[in-house]
Amino acid sequence: MYIYIYIYIYIYISYLSSPSHKRINACANPLVEISGAERGAHARSAVGTNSLPRNVPVEIEMITELAPAELPQTQG
Repeated sequence: MYIYIYIYIYIYISYLSSPSHKRINACANPLVEISGAERGAHARSAVGTNSLPRNVPVEIEMITELAPAELPQTQG
């Protein structure tokens, strides 16, 4: 289950004419497609910045919750 996605987007002058939601959706939409609408539902935030480490265009942080594996019943 995906809970929260935080996206940093490197914004440069020529990029301002292009909508940043395309980069955000490129990260978020596959999560819904892979996990389904209910399990892939999430909250997200995006921040534009003038630099990122190592000149990467996008940095993604995702906080998730994983369902515990089903454990066999033990008798005790």
